[in-house]
Amino acid sequence: MRLRVAWWWLVLIGAGSGLIWFLFSIAAVGYEEGAKSGGALIAIGLADCFDRATALIDALGSHGQHPDPPIWMAIATVTAVVVPALLRLRPTPRARRVLGVVTIAVLTTTGVALLGIRQTLWWNFDPAIVLWMLSVVGLCASPWLRRHDQLTALAAWEARPSKPGGPLGKLENLSPGLRDTAEQTRALRVSLDVLSGLDAETLRLAWDWTNHVEHHLAEDAALLNELGLSAAPIRNALGHEDRTDTEVLLELDKALGAFEKALVGYRSFGFR
Repeated sequence: MRLRVAWWWLVLIGAGSGLIWFLFSIAAVGYEEGAKSGGALIAIGLADCFDRATALIDALGSHGQHPDPPIWMAIATVTAVVVPALLRLRPTPRARRVLGVVTIAVLTTTGVALLGIRQTLWWNFDPAIVLWMLSVVGLCASPWLRRHDQLTALAAWEARPSKPGGPLGKLENLSPGLRDTAEQTRALRVSLDVLSGLDAETLRLAWDWTNHVEHHLAEDAALLNELGLSAAPIRNALGHEDRTDTEVLLELDKALGAFEKALVGYRSFGFR
């Protein structure tokens, strides 16, 4: 999994760097209005795409017509930049169809742009154009490189033995401070998600939880010590560098589940 994650980052960073280089480099030697930077071509395409959205239809239906390259390069670029964000979708069949449709749309517009480039005088196999094409294709490929990892992580997450489901049960045997701890533990476990990792909200809840556990009143702290409960395993997991590592998140959920089970299952002599 680590190799695939590294490959995904390499493709994504390479595609992003190539696209940035294209935007600031001079491309399209021989373009009818003179040499333009990649960013200027994208800007021209965005400005013209609403007025000339039928360029492809005209190209297919009229002899001698061709798609306007800046328009289709602009559409392909703007759409491709959005594609990696689709990795945030949970890997459901519907999400896979959405990702597939968007990927096909980007590759289609890229193909139309290359067709227009090939039919104009400014093709010349310009390195900037080749790099643009590779960058767009790389952005499209980046989510698919992580799809298998997402499915594997989600399967492990759904198969975990102790899911945070159902009511906590009666907590009258616990002090107000420990009741609050049990409720915070459940809230943290519900917020935790293996696909989103430790996002800002979950991370805030986790640190609030550790601070709450470590600053209990002496009587409550003694009971937690008697039960062998502490915030140390959770704090160690929070200190891990990779906050999206599936194994770390599963260990964090396991530690929280054991903490919740032991605390909620405690019965003082008066409640036995």
